[in-house]
Amino acid sequence: LIHKYADKVPGVEASVFQHAAQVHLTILMLRLYSPDDLAKAQDLLRGVQEWLTTVFQPEDRLHLKGLNYMNDDPSEVHVLYLQVGKN
Repeated sequence: LIHKYADKVPGVEASVFQHAAQVHLTILMLRLYSPDDLAKAQDLLRGVQEWLTTVFQPEDRLHLKGLNYMNDDPSEVHVLYLQVGKN
């Protein structure tokens, strides 16, 4: 899908995108400043692991909503991401 549309967006080419096997879904971003913060985050994630497996099943499909970037200045973008929603 990306190869189909990437060349139609000025300044974007298909070679900048990850291969499908490397794509991931970021659920949460944390800033962990100390070993104690890391341990608390690990405990929290272990606690919700089973719940997450019920939310995202292998047969689920995601709906792609649009391409966005992480930066206020489009000329300085280092990260592109697709906005997604669960069907």
